[in-house]
Amino acid sequence: MRGVLRVNNSMIAASVSMAALQRKLDLIAENIANVGTVGYKSKDAAFADVLVAFLEQERDFEKDGRRTPLGLPIGGGSRVIGILTDLSQGSPQHTGVSTDLLLEGNFLFELQTDAGERRFTRHGAFQWRIENALGDLRLVSSNGLSVVNTDDEPVIVPAGYEFRVGVDGTMTAVSPDGTDVVDLGTLKTVQPVRPEFLRQAGDNLFAVPEDINPDDVVMVAGAAFGGPEPSVRQGYLEASNVDLTREMTELTAALRAYQLSARALSSGDQMLQLAANLRS
Repeated sequence: MRGVLRVNNSMIAASVSMAALQRKLDLIAENIANVGTVGYKSKDAAFADVLVAFLEQERDFEKDGRRTPLGLPIGGGSRVIGILTDLSQGSPQHTGVSTDLLLEGNFLFELQTDAGERRFTRHGAFQWRIENALGDLRLVSSNGLSVVNTDDEPVIVPAGYEFRVGVDGTMTAVSPDGTDVVDLGTLKTVQPVRPEFLRQAGDNLFAVPEDINPDDVVMVAGAAFGGPEPSVRQGYLEASNVDLTREMTELTAALRAYQLSARALSSGDQMLQLAANLRS
């Protein structure tokens, strides 16, 4: 009977581990698929052991020289306890487009939805959207969210003006003859202080869960807010930070672990069938 229970435990452990490894494989596939996506940050799975029981041992097992206590922990495999996002810098790519912006360092652009909700991204391939009948332009993300300054105001450039961004994030709009310069404020960027609470919101965006104060997760960058100064490069984009060689290595290891778990599950099933046949 105890042997059957042990087989059952091994099958449960194999099954649980296969589910966790499948999630790992999904993340690797997502990383590989986004190796060419601007500003994409690679993801990885964090695993933890599942302890389901503790097998008591008789005193006869306590021999001279034994350094471990009596009893054997029986694991139930491993499970995914969280998804880790690698926020390290990707390589810069020069585009020469005035609306393409790159952040150097551990910072995020802050965007704003039409409902005033905060979103964050490293995807600096911004574009113009016509704001009014005069032809003024609003700076938005590829999915239409507004880029804002540190006063939480949208960035709007008068028609025909040239958009310029300084290394410190200061934004201006310059008339064609250069005589009129409009101050657009400072580009709003944030630094994650608790990145583990940033969740994926689709389209290369990050958001903070509704039950958490965003100010506890991110800090507005810039000396005026007591944070570090970001560095902005206009006319550049940040490439994905996915390391394809590492992902292929992780893929091979995950596939081998998945195959071993599948083999253990199959072997356990065969042993149970054999035990059932012997009893009958």
